[in-house]
Amino acid sequence: MIHARRDDVLGSRIRANAQLQCVAEPDFGFRPPLLAKATDSDHHRWLSATEELVATIQALQGRAEQISAHLRPPLRRSALSRQWWHIRYARRNRTLRDNYEAEADELCAQFDRALAVYKERAGDLPGFLVEYNTQQRQRAEQEWKRQKEEADREEARARTRRATALEAAAGPQWAYYLNDYRGSRSFWIYLSSLDDPRGDNSGLTVTEVHAALVAERAQHPHTWVMWGTETKRALEEKYQSESAGWEALTGESIDPHPVDPNGRGRSSGYRGPSTTYGGETGGGYSGDTGGSYSGCGGGFR
Repeated sequence: MIHARRDDVLGSRIRANAQLQCVAEPDFGFRPPLLAKATDSDHHRWLSATEELVATIQALQGRAEQISAHLRPPLRRSALSRQWWHIRYARRNRTLRDNYEAEADELCAQFDRALAVYKERAGDLPGFLVEYNTQQRQRAEQEWKRQKEEADREEARARTRRATALEAAAGPQWAYYLNDYRGSRSFWIYLSSLDDPRGDNSGLTVTEVHAALVAERAQHPHTWVMWGTETKRALEEKYQSESAGWEALTGESIDPHPVDPNGRGRSSGYRGPSTTYGGETGGGYSGDTGGSYSGCGGGFR
C-alpha cells in the first residue's frame, strides 16, 4: 500500500516495516495474502487504524518530497539543462540544504509516532492471525483425519464384500465377454455379484466360463484374459494375483497375457467396467474464508 522511494528520507523506515501486518478492504483484482474472519468491532478497529496510518505516511511522503527537492536534479536531460536547473533553483536548494537535517529528523519522528499509535490500536492483530491460522490448520487436520478414517472404513467394508462374494461364487454367478478391438482379442471375466457384466454370457459357473476360455484359445491362442475391476481385486486380495486365484477356482493354470511372436504391440481396447466403489477420496479441507476484509502480511511495500 505504501511505495518507498530509495532517495526518500522515509524510505528506510518504510522498508524496515515492509512486513507490518494490517487490514485492508479486498480488491477484486488482487487476492490478499490471507482472508480471515473476525468480529465487526475488531475489523473496524484494525481497518481504521490501517487507513489512518497509510494516510499519515502518504502525507509525510509528500512533505519529504518537498524537503528533498534539492537532491533530485532533472534526469535524462542535457548537461546544459541540468546546469540551468542548478542556477534557476540555487537559492531554494541552498535553503533546503540548510534545513534538510532538521526537517528530515522531524519527519522520521512523526513517522515513528504514527507507527506507535497504529501498534497501540492494532497490536493484537498479529496474535489474532497466529491463533486464526492455528485453528484453521487444526480444523483441516481434523477433517483430513475424518475423511481418512471414513475411507479406511469403506475400504474395509469393500474388502469384506469382495471376500464374501468370492466365497459364495461356486454357483452360476460368473459371466464373460469377448472383446475384439483392432484384432486384439480379450476375454473378460466377471463375478456378477461384484461387477456388471457385458454381453449375454452370464449366469454361468466358473467351470463353464473356463470351458469358454479354452474354446476361445483353441482358435485364438493369444487372446488375453482380463477380469472386471472388483473381480480382479477380490482375486488379488485372496490369492495374491488373478491368475493364481483362477487356478485355485478351476484347477487349471493359465497365462493371462500370452505373447504373440508374430503380432504387433497390443493394448486392451476395453478397460473393463467402472466400479461403484471408490478408493480413498483424499481431498483437502476447504475452510470458510469468506468475509469482506483481509489480514495482510506485508502491508507496506
